[in-house]
Amino acid sequence: MLDIRILDLPDQLGELIIEALGDADLVDDAIVAQQHLPNLCPHLRHLNVSQCSGISDTGIQCLLRACPALESLDIAECKQLTNSTWLAVATSCPELRCIWAKGHPSLQDAALQAIAQGCTHLQRVSVAECNSLTDTGVQLLASSCASLQELDISECRKMTDAAVLAVAAHCAELRRLRMSWCWNVTAHAVEALANGCAGLIALNVSDCWNLSDHAACVIAERRSDACHGTIVPTAAYVEFGRVHHCE
Repeated sequence: MLDIRILDLPDQLGELIIEALGDADLVDDAIVAQQHLPNLCPHLRHLNVSQCSGISDTGIQCLLRACPALESLDIAECKQLTNSTWLAVATSCPELRCIWAKGHPSLQDAALQAIAQGCTHLQRVSVAECNSLTDTGVQLLASSCASLQELDISECRKMTDAAVLAVAAHCAELRRLRMSWCWNVTAHAVEALANGCAGLIALNVSDCWNLSDHAACVIAERRSDACHGTIVPTAAYVEFGRVHHCE
């Protein structure tokens, strides 16, 4: 089994990345919860254990309890995590700015609400492919985290205009939104983003089947002062100054 003690860890660890290295099961709770490692964690600000399928609630929560200064957390596709870890994030990480939680079917609206209310400084959130989430979860996130700048809800198939309208109403600082494969989102939501998020610089609406090609250009047209390139009529991805079609 991999032993993290072979690493030359600094006395005041600020960032920790534990990679799966092609065999995610080599990284498990025994590694992340070794007694000496949490002792370094009061200084830890960035933790990345994405795609480590051998890590469960036990290992993650051991670290979270010892990381009061944590600002970014990447636990994308850690398939063993359950609702108890989401609640631990909410109670243990008050300084959290960024969370990547892509690919977690266990993440539900109530858990996202707890995170949003416990981590009110969130600026970057990815809950892509979290198919248990509904509009309610994103509405609660938007209303609690007014400083949100980046949001990824791609492939959250239950999302409708209601989620996007909440973001438009509460998140005036939003700069990037990814909502590809959100089939139930319509042009009404895109127009609300144009009105409510003046600083938006990137919008991914690829494979949103209820949006016409023209709808993706609405924000660019509303912000013509920011567009120095040519608007492509079939755009599915809009970035101000450039508009791309996503194949």
